[in-house]
Amino acid sequence: MSSALHYQSVFEEDIAQTTDIKLAGQTNTGPVTKTDTITLSVSVEQLNAALTWTGNYVNGDRTLGRAEAFPTVTFDLKSLMDLHASVSADFSDVTKDTLSGANSEVDTLQGKFKKIIEGFTGITSWTPANIPLEAVVKVVNNEFTGNTLAQTLVSPAASSTAGSYPVNLYEQAVAADKTKNGGADFHAGDSISVYIRYSLEKTRAYVLDGLQGAGATATIAGMTVEDDSETATQEKIYEVKFVAAASD
Repeated sequence: MSSALHYQSVFEEDIAQTTDIKLAGQTNTGPVTKTDTITLSVSVEQLNAALTWTGNYVNGDRTLGRAEAFPTVTFDLKSLMDLHASVSADFSDVTKDTLSGANSEVDTLQGKFKKIIEGFTGITSWTPANIPLEAVVKVVNNEFTGNTLAQTLVSPAASSTAGSYPVNLYEQAVAADKTKNGGADFHAGDSISVYIRYSLEKTRAYVLDGLQGAGATATIAGMTVEDDSETATQEKIYEVKFVAAASD
């Protein structure tokens, strides 16, 4: 006949578990210091569509757990710039000193180059500053070298790497409570800014009128002048700010 015996003491043990939930939030402390700002209006929908991500956590992961992974963040900067092709063209137009509309007080590249009036070096045999206005018969601002705004502001590669610039932008959106249901949730007045550092190099090339051949010279204001050039440089940082406009 079988029997069932019972050890009357109950063994006791406390079991606890901690679920580590690593959070992504804003890590930068402030924007880039800029010298000029170009403000471009976009719709809320266009701003939302420019910042997207995939592979982010879902509610179930809080319980089930998942290996660390940032979402793959895409910043479609090109789509925002495509909305303002005319601004890009005007910015590199050597016949325009400022932009138009809401940016009418913002210098174009030509406007900035016209303001470079000192710091020139390169000519030592005569003094360009002593050339009288009467000796000047023609001034031509040639086309710029380098890219337009639209060619410079292209979409960065999508990234899921912690600390990368797309992920940092995503973290800022999270910190600002501008995300909802796995997507960006911007409102009128919200903005995304990008920055361009321009290293400007202005060359003044002096050419004598009507003289041919290497080594030709002319006397101007008591100076023996020959073909030569001088150069000055400046650095400017432009902020291009895409601002979500209120719906009509």
